[in-house]
Amino acid sequence: MFPPCSIVGNFVNCTIGTMVNGFSVRVEVTFDVQPATPANTYINVVNVFHTTPDTNITNNRAEWPTIIIRLADLEIIKRRP
Repeated sequence: MFPPCSIVGNFVNCTIGTMVNGFSVRVEVTFDVQPATPANTYINVVNVFHTTPDTNITNNRAEWPTIIIRLADLEIIKRRP
């Protein structure tokens, strides 16, 4: 993963470093979904924190849904000899 990230429980923490005003960083995180995970819509939430005061805190949070659909991609073909 880039930037360096760590996983603690259900949280992924990434350290971006210094960002200038108007700059953006894209972070992509990929997970394997366990077979027992219930089909549902899960909301991913990202929060941005910094030690420098921010004049616009309304753009420091975003939410995006992830839809889990339990679907087996399996086909069995039986033929007679």
